[in-house]
Amino acid sequence: MRPSIAWLLTGAKNRNIARDMIRSRDPQGFAQPHSLCQQDPGVTPTAESQSVFRVAVILAAKGGMLADITIGDVLEILEVEADFRRYVRSGSVSFKMLRQMGIFGPGVPTLELAHRPRGRSRRDA
Repeated sequence: MRPSIAWLLTGAKNRNIARDMIRSRDPQGFAQPHSLCQQDPGVTPTAESQSVFRVAVILAAKGGMLADITIGDVLEILEVEADFRRYVRSGSVSFKMLRQMGIFGPGVPTLELAHRPRGRSRRDA
């Protein structure tokens, strides 16, 4: 049995889930998003941290490795996060990072085209 995304979002940072996932589940997989974020001057350290945390939550809730993440997984966590927190920070960075890694395959649109949360700003801060 795996914890839900909502449960993980409520306290996983306090439980160091991202650090544990990086160390135990997919250390090489997590190296690539870190590198992509470091190379992009538009990605702040906070945005990188939030994106890596989001990926770790997906892996904790769904299992598998980074390469197994689907567009639906990312859209689901962004929706749960928006419902829970009333905002989503760095969601486009998470999506862009995985898209640049080729996880979603060819021809995937940007986050703004792929997903428009109901009643929320398109800006992702």
